[in-house]
Amino acid sequence: MNIQKLVSYLVENPSALNQVAHGNASLLHVDQVTANIIVEGFKKEDTIRSIIWKTAG
Repeated sequence: MNIQKLVSYLVENPSALNQVAHGNASLLHVDQVTANIIVEGFKKEDTIRSIIWKTAG
């Protein structure tokens, strides 16, 4: 499993990330703990972007 390719796929396909986050899909060859870590990473990145945009103006 190549995490970089997986993350790139999820960046290009946000609906797939959404489905994984809501438990409606799973990531092949990725255990649940790792999948949760990946989803949490995306959530934290979104939070950081939101804070940056709010303070940029």
